[in-house]
Amino acid sequence: MTIEFTESEMRFGPFQEENFFRIEQSELYRRIQAGLKIPEFVLLRSQPGGIAHVWIVEAKNSVPKERERLNQYMVEIREKLTNAIQIIFAGRLLRHPEAEYEFPRALQEFDLQAAGFKCVLVINGAPKKYLAPLQSALAKEMASIVKTLGLDPDSVAVINDEQARNYRLIV
Repeated sequence: MTIEFTESEMRFGPFQEENFFRIEQSELYRRIQAGLKIPEFVLLRSQPGGIAHVWIVEAKNSVPKERERLNQYMVEIREKLTNAIQIIFAGRLLRHPEAEYEFPRALQEFDLQAAGFKCVLVINGAPKKYLAPLQSALAKEMASIVKTLGLDPDSVAVINDEQARNYRLIV
């Protein structure tokens, strides 16, 4: 079975149900959500050689133009993405009992040691010329988790809807 849904005026999917976790709507999140920000979803994708890549995706309609608001915006995005990473790890360590029945099969079984992570901010309608500075700002904000978890430096991405379509995130 495949899943599609609309978020930030973009139609995400279709995703195979066994590879997709709508973390934002999960019971696990509902139980722990007080003071906790979370992205839209987690998607497992296989790469050549069968290695899983865990895509953590946040969707937005716009980006603030004022520097101070932009800094706070990036802090919020970092919180959402890092919280999702931590929930995935905690779920795999069975720290949250809901993970056993809420995580899709692929999220319960992927090789955590070999997997790659991709933290993605999708901004609907963002002109390409604005993406590079936003990418730099988010990469800077995410630097500590990228370093502490030994993630690939390219594990953080800011893309627009056109690029999301090319990555088969939206239809």
